[in-house]
Amino acid sequence: IRQIYENLDANSPEDKLLDFAMEQLRDTSVYGKNIENILDDTNLFEHYFHDQLAVLLDDLGINHLSVSFTQELLTKNPSLTVEQKLEHLLIYQDELIRL
Repeated sequence: IRQIYENLDANSPEDKLLDFAMEQLRDTSVYGKNIENILDDTNLFEHYFHDQLAVLLDDLGINHLSVSFTQELLTKNPSLTVEQKLEHLLIYQDELIRL
């Protein structure tokens, strides 16, 4: 996840950033082709998102917010798609730092 964020071209249009980030996630995930199963299964995705968020918060040195609380903030809206939920991990990590 961190590598995908670091490889983004900040000059790209916002909609292209998410497309690129999702493509990178699908191509480089340690889960290989199973990443599609994770993204398609709500229960698996929630666990995956929690784990990736925990790693990211640790990497960023954010320890004043619990992973569960942060996950709830980012995913509480039931109308969000998987891609929209992943935006904060893949594209908007600077917003997480400001939390």
